[in-house]
Amino acid sequence: MGATRADVARLAGVSPAVVSYVLHDGTRPVAPKTRERVLDAIAKLDYRPDPVAQALRGQRTHSVGLLVPDHDNPFYADLQREVEHLAFDDGLVLLVGTTGAGRDRETKYLRAFVDRRVDGLLMMSSQAPDELSLVAAAGMPVVTLDRVQAASGVSTVISNERSGARRAVEHLIECGYRRIGCIAGPGESQGATDRVAGWKEGLEAAGLVAQERLVSRGPFSREGGTSAALALLGDVDALFVSSDVQAAGVVALTHARGIAVPDELGIVSFDGTDLARYSTPALTVVEQPMRAMAEVAMRRLNGLIADPGRTPTHDVLEPRLVVRESTRPRAAAGPEA
Repeated sequence: MGATRADVARLAGVSPAVVSYVLHDGTRPVAPKTRERVLDAIAKLDYRPDPVAQALRGQRTHSVGLLVPDHDNPFYADLQREVEHLAFDDGLVLLVGTTGAGRDRETKYLRAFVDRRVDGLLMMSSQAPDELSLVAAAGMPVVTLDRVQAASGVSTVISNERSGARRAVEHLIECGYRRIGCIAGPGESQGATDRVAGWKEGLEAAGLVAQERLVSRGPFSREGGTSAALALLGDVDALFVSSDVQAAGVVALTHARGIAVPDELGIVSFDGTDLARYSTPALTVVEQPMRAMAEVAMRRLNGLIADPGRTPTHDVLEPRLVVRESTRPRAAAGPEA
């Protein structure tokens, strides 16, 4: 059994209340020599305050909950890593739950984090906006790195997926591609919908027709990318792919079919993870500002923890185009297929 606050008090020759004043710097003045004796006793006994007991007394637990849909999509894994680094630097313990993009699982995690009295909650997506609204209404600071219903009363940090998708299509058109298809995510995903809207805007701004038959949807997975691409190959000379993980499936299919990228098929994907960087060929991407998203989200969350009455904020960050080997001007790539 670990040392208690009473043990520290006995060794330092003070009352438990004085130990508390030292631990919670600023609550009551403590003489420098007394403070030194208490800190020395804490070090000798390796005393650690009980975070659960602190929570029951209404104090901070210095822990933050993080909900992610899955780790198979490298975008979520990369974003989680950025959040974890920042939380560690802020002296916070990060408790992570994987929802599998399921409403029931998300609801159970939300309730578990509330029961464990985490200081705040970060979410990379939300399938249970009603439950999330209740969590926020109960006073739990919440920031999502995704779009949620405006009525939920939580702060959001997102990248501008619509403008990013449009920039991807503009780049393909600048390269000389004209029959540009779109591999989209599931229809219930707002992010997937915004990326399709950006694809459409990019084509229409260039005077090209955005044909619905050139949109093929699939899950955000390698298998989803492969199956969606099968419906489009032969009808397109380029693809805007809504995620790097889907693009990995598309690239595997081009290798299996002997389709030369970028000569026969140009590809731009969305996210900007290592999966795209180390693909063969390396993929041109719309890179989401993951570090900046994590920084803004942590700053917003810390602000809400310090002042729970703050009005929810909604930050939109711009992605950037990174040109690599999966696109190039058609004049250099040979005649159009």
